[in-house]
Amino acid sequence: MQSFGLMPIRKPFVKFHIKSLLPPERAGAISNIQTVPIAGANPNINTLISFSANLPVEALYCPLLACEVFDFVFLGFS
Repeated sequence: MQSFGLMPIRKPFVKFHIKSLLPPERAGAISNIQTVPIAGANPNINTLISFSANLPVEALYCPLLACEVFDFVFLGFS
């Protein structure tokens, strides 16, 4: 993999928007999930996250799972 002068990864974490899988009337009852940022010489996200959701049989009607990946760089800024 090539490096293009980017800063190294320090404390990565992922936010999963579980609410995006549910209809709006049910989404208020749950909270989104995120991994815990862990620092180290070679930080990785090695977290198993499992949850259950009722999904339609037809793929056309399946909702999208939204997620975002972050990294704390300087003094807690992501």
